[in-house]
Amino acid sequence: GVRIDGTLRACGQQTCVVSLAPLPFLIEAGIRGLALPAGATAFDREDLTLEDDRIEILGEIAEGELDLREIAVQQLALELDPFPRVEGAEVSWREDRMDEESDTPFAVLSGLKGTLG
Repeated sequence: GVRIDGTLRACGQQTCVVSLAPLPFLIEAGIRGLALPAGATAFDREDLTLEDDRIEILGEIAEGELDLREIAVQQLALELDPFPRVEGAEVSWREDRMDEESDTPFAVLSGLKGTLG
């Protein structure tokens, strides 16, 4: 196998899930693991340790090649915030309208039926 030990650095922009404002990010994350030949068995994978830590299998070597771009993209996806928020952004709920009997899904649909003609 091939030992992979490096640092992923990325900068970019996400969109705030509340305000839709642009939210820049800067990521610096370590990448550490192994890439094994495509035919490696489960036994080969389970016996691997490195400095008393379990080793993460990051990729496979197929036809003598290892796709480091794919490993970097996967690591970036793990590091990105799945629900980015601009500091101070809050969701405003309309709880004041909630009435258990009048705001059931069926009551809302019934109200819409009258407005649609």
